[in-house]
Amino acid sequence: MQDVIPENKLARLPVEVAGKRQWLPGKWLWGALVFGVSLAFLWLRRDPTAFNFYDEGVIAYGAQRILQGDLPYRDFWVLYPPGQLLAIAALFKLFGSSLAVERAWDIALRAAIVLLGYLITARLAPRRYALLTAVMSVVWLQGIRFYGYPLIPALLLTLASVWFFIGFLHNQSVIRNLFMTGLFTGLLVAFRHDIAFYVFIAEGLAVFGVHFIERDAVRSNANRPSNLLHMGIALGAGVAVGALPLVLYLAAEAPAADVFDQLIVFLATVYPAVRSLPYPTIFSGSPETIFPFYFHFVILAIAVLFLVGAQHSMPPEKYAQVRKVVLFLALLVGLMFLKSLVRPQLAHLIHVMILSFLLGAVVWSALPRGWLFHAFGAVLAIAFLAMLAAPIYTAQTELKWQEGLRANSTALSRSANFPRAGGLLVLPDQAAALDYVRAHVPPGEKIFVGNGRHDVVLLNDVLFYFLAERDSATRYHELHPGQVTTASVQRVIIDDLESKNVRVVVLFLGTDRVREPNESARSSHVTLLDDYLKKQYRVAGQAGNYRWLEKLD
Repeated sequence: MQDVIPENKLARLPVEVAGKRQWLPGKWLWGALVFGVSLAFLWLRRDPTAFNFYDEGVIAYGAQRILQGDLPYRDFWVLYPPGQLLAIAALFKLFGSSLAVERAWDIALRAAIVLLGYLITARLAPRRYALLTAVMSVVWLQGIRFYGYPLIPALLLTLASVWFFIGFLHNQSVIRNLFMTGLFTGLLVAFRHDIAFYVFIAEGLAVFGVHFIERDAVRSNANRPSNLLHMGIALGAGVAVGALPLVLYLAAEAPAADVFDQLIVFLATVYPAVRSLPYPTIFSGSPETIFPFYFHFVILAIAVLFLVGAQHSMPPEKYAQVRKVVLFLALLVGLMFLKSLVRPQLAHLIHVMILSFLLGAVVWSALPRGWLFHAFGAVLAIAFLAMLAAPIYTAQTELKWQEGLRANSTALSRSANFPRAGGLLVLPDQAAALDYVRAHVPPGEKIFVGNGRHDVVLLNDVLFYFLAERDSATRYHELHPGQVTTASVQRVIIDDLESKNVRVVVLFLGTDRVREPNESARSSHVTLLDDYLKKQYRVAGQAGNYRWLEKLD
């Protein structure tokens, strides 16, 4: 029967029916082409500036501290698992400490995400839909200027886990696919443990659903508990093996109380209160900037309508296979969206978008004939086209912004003074503060980079430590609302400034008056650190948003 299936229909059939004939012709050529083009596009479209001094600084300077012998959680405060920090620290050791190294790693991971998204879609749909997924993914990934962001490797590992889980859905007898699914989910814990939790929940629920809903996948009712147990063991064993390196590292190097406080307690109790943002409404901006926040709703709605309406319009075997994949992907998109509700910004929704591109392409390719399904296809086409509007709008804005950069190229060219900038442009006022610190603080002497006030904090310039090549005197190089705004943390910082005899303090004033609609906007009325700095230091100079202080004799 398989030999008489038309070649152009193979990609629309389940993997176990289509077999290897779907993959062998041009498989590696197309994959290499997608990866190469994506890598070139992402590299050419990279951000020429080092202006994201908080998010990128947390990763770059955290990795540098590890390279110099410090340990996360014990020696410095951080809310991320150590995977990305350790990876970049290793790259710094091999190629030197530079933002160029960190960004090359990030861009390579993004190109790999595009490739894996393409391969997953090509496994389930004709190549044109896989190329659609790749194009949408690379366009959106280049627009997310959060370099070093742990969500990027987390998304790559999520897609690797999805790849093997889809293999399991197509053939539940190949239990090693389920083990590999768990393995990549376990590895994901080292980069984003919160995302790993939701991925594991989606996979666990899908395994449960496959066992009890797809009754034809098991031999008899009597075997069902045993089969479910075997599947659970395979998935759980994979997760355990994947997470084992992280567990051993933390057990050997980090105090359990610090790990639990930073990765669990703070994220569960303090972070939502001080970082949450309202979800954008359809009237809170222009359509091209708001629609990306609603794209996944459109895809999920079409997926549900497809599952309800296509049951009697498709061959039963094909519908059974498509249903399992669509239900799993829809569940994953839904859970990832719930994860992103605390801080709904496009950078924090990129994993939801990529998975939605994949789900939308799979559903679109599987639509049967009929006017209703043609209408679904039209809605999907409009939704995908609309998702291109925001990057185009952003690109036009960026062209004007780059014209401004060129107009101020002389002032911005001072990045050549800072080797770790890797040729990236830094702000003139930050450059002035960096010049002062590098001229007046010898290597090996500690500094402190704070804000204009510490009873209310949004973020701080963590990247300053990295670019200045001068280390933080305290474990709190990252200043976070709900952390540095407390009396206990301010006392620790004061003690560190005293014990390390810190002579120079840099204050970043750029966000002192910026308020978000959450608890970070409320003053803690704790001014111990501010009072200490006023009493013990004098203003030595200021440029723009940067003020540097010298300790009084």
